[in-house]
Amino acid sequence: MNILQEHPFANYCIDPDDFHPSKVQTIDTLGAALKKQSNGQTVFWEKDYKYYGEGLESWFATAAKLRGQDSRLDLIGYRPSGKDEFGLDGYAGCHIEPTVIGKVGVQIKNPYDPSHVLDRFNTGNLGTPLEAAAIWQLDRVLFVTTGAGINRKILETWNQNRHLVRVIDRTALESMFDNTLDVWETWHQSLLTAQVSV
Repeated sequence: MNILQEHPFANYCIDPDDFHPSKVQTIDTLGAALKKQSNGQTVFWEKDYKYYGEGLESWFATAAKLRGQDSRLDLIGYRPSGKDEFGLDGYAGCHIEPTVIGKVGVQIKNPYDPSHVLDRFNTGNLGTPLEAAAIWQLDRVLFVTTGAGINRKILETWNQNRHLVRVIDRTALESMFDNTLDVWETWHQSLLTAQVSV
């Protein structure tokens, strides 16, 4: 299946063949390939973590398009956001009730350490979902992380008045996407054929 790669990572990916499905079909191997490439990248003046994170955002855009209907994701028509949109790497529709569709903003985090728990003190640009929800008029915010999740106390605070924030952590990503060949093949192909602007 061909999917237009809407995320700009395809324009500056050092070597798409490092992500060939014969080499990368799991969250672990994706992280290792992104780390290897990020060490040699010259695209961003920031440290290598920017390239590393952009790679995950690109992969997730493909995964969400192919599997967005999965109730664990609940992403209808996922699209990456534009440059530097506050607290938002992507957006989609989501089910607020079984027959009511609302808007969800997606924040994607790719920490180097898989045991990393996101919180305001050790994660740059975690953002405040309440602010992002207000700015973008969102019904939900979804955090996707290759780490161990979000600090439980922060998550409880964000969700105290209503169910606003959901989290998909590394374990959930592995369960949904490890060895799902169509996702990995489609993403690799999209890196080879994408024509998007940075």
